[in-house]
Amino acid sequence: MKAKLTILALAAAAYPFALAAAAHAGDVAVTGKLGFMGEWEVKANARDIASGRRAEFSGPLTLIHVGLCSVNGPVEKSGEIRLRRAGLIWSRIEATLNFDGKQCTFAARGTKTFDGTLQCPGGGIPLQLQIN
Repeated sequence: MKAKLTILALAAAAYPFALAAAAHAGDVAVTGKLGFMGEWEVKANARDIASGRRAEFSGPLTLIHVGLCSVNGPVEKSGEIRLRRAGLIWSRIEATLNFDGKQCTFAARGTKTFDGTLQCPGGGIPLQLQIN
């Protein structure tokens, strides 16, 4: 009877970690807004590239200028995003965005939405990302 209770206790203790691992498997869709007035729309689909316990994702990135200054239609920029879960159950993310020959970094806390500053050569730009 004691062994049965021990197995049940171990299973109950491991359950939240199993849920967290399952939640990070597979691909993620990343959307967001970049810029001081949110004038750039961010879209990316990142594949799970993790080897080990950390959830890491990488994939193509598209930035679309949705501001009023687009004379000949929206400007689009392509690049790559790489992001990593840095906390339990996506409580913190760290990301690298490569576009226009620049490498920019981002780190923020949140649950599903992450607000912070994208650090690029020449300064920081407000960024809000949503991970689905």
